Amino acid sequence: MYNFSHAMDIICTNLRKEGFLRMSQGKHLPSILVKHHKNTAGRETEVMPIPDVVEICMSQSIGAPCQPLVAKGDYVKVGQKIGDTEAFVSAPIHSSVSGTVTDITSVRSSMGGMETHIVIETDKKQEISEEVQIPHIESHADFVKAVRASGMVGLGGASFPTSIKMDPKNLRRMYYPGYQRC
Repeated sequence: MYNFSHAMDIICTNLRKEGFLRMSQGKHLPSILVKHHKNTAGRETEVMPIPDVVEICMSQSIGAPCQPLVAKGDYVKVGQKIGDTEAFVSAPIHSSVSGTVTDITSVRSSMGGMETHIVIETDKKQEISEEVQIPHIESHADFVKAVRASGMVGLGGASFPTSIKMDPKNLRRMYYPGYQRC
């Protein structure tokens, strides 16, 4: 029989030898606590100026790359969907600025392949798109559709589309902070 507790003790001892501070032992599962240097702690928030030009990549997650929904010369607004695909593992892409699409280009990625970029010359107005609406949700299926429409992805390295995680056929159990098991 495998002794999980003994294995954790060995792992903790080795981590301490390697210079990690300690393992948490409170009400939570054991986890490694390391020193964090917050170089921005204590600094005031700076509002960044709106750039003159932005390039928005159509491949921003582990999912399939999006196809542009806009064309050269189109005027786009903040929150407007500018790229999407019907692929299962995917998330739509929205404009972060308002302005005019000046080009749709192919750029070599760091992995060697080609990626499509939408180039937008900003007008600095930051007009919000009429597409930006509070979703009407009456069921879990509506919720999953709204999450996908938002383009929400995980913050890990793969940027995995959140709507796939929320789909009932992919869930065993979902936890919401402050609520009982769902």
